[in-house]
Amino acid sequence: MPISFLRLQSNISRQQEDKKFKTSALQDVSDKIEEVVLASQGLQQIISTIKELSELSSQMPAKTLTEVQMEKIKAAFTCIVCKG
Repeated sequence: MPISFLRLQSNISRQQEDKKFKTSALQDVSDKIEEVVLASQGLQQIISTIKELSELSSQMPAKTLTEVQMEKIKAAFTCIVCKG
């Protein structure tokens, strides 16, 4: 049974739309992965700062923090992605 031209055209159009959707979804996933990779690059610095602050707090448990120490705490807990 021959397929009508309109039906064939409809099938081709649907296949093209499916391909565009898959490409778009793949790009979205790729963008998310890139965002996670970029965010992870600063994790070592955060870990080092947290360790340093932890050691500092065990040495001086009853003292107040200096401005520099407070800035380090703020920087350590600021989201890497939010920093830009």
